[in-house]
Amino acid sequence: MQRPSKATNEEDKDFIDVSGNKDKGILKKILKEGDGNLCPEGVVAIVHYTGKLTNGTVFDSSRKRRAPFTFNIGRRQVILGWDKGVATMQRGEICIMKLAPEYAYGSGGVGPIPPNSTLIFEIELVGWKQKSPDLLGLPIERVGQLLGIVICFVFAYYYFIKS
Repeated sequence: MQRPSKATNEEDKDFIDVSGNKDKGILKKILKEGDGNLCPEGVVAIVHYTGKLTNGTVFDSSRKRRAPFTFNIGRRQVILGWDKGVATMQRGEICIMKLAPEYAYGSGGVGPIPPNSTLIFEIELVGWKQKSPDLLGLPIERVGQLLGIVICFVFAYYYFIKS
């Protein structure tokens, strides 16, 4: 991972660029230090967050729902800024991340988020857990359930139709 660089304008002076390309697309300011290793790729990250537009309007919050949000790091299940930004966090860390539109929802926007919006998130990395093993892109538990259903159909076919 490339070393983060400091943001250059006065408003962002306490932020570091964690985009990896030094394009200032993901700016991060640590509010509370975490401890231990950085969140590794391929794990299920557990976060609390509040997302705001630059005018201060809150558009989403896991804290209001009183339930943390989980996603697989590095699997593009979330916006690019989250995939890259959360991977720079330590367990217990709380930070502010400013995401340029190309690291958020871009020119399309989504729901209450207008096109080409810079988004501001307060994110707490509660922790992470190992991703469940999968087969053909499905969790192993689901594969077992589907296999059971298939066996029942095959048995019914041979028992009722072939006999």
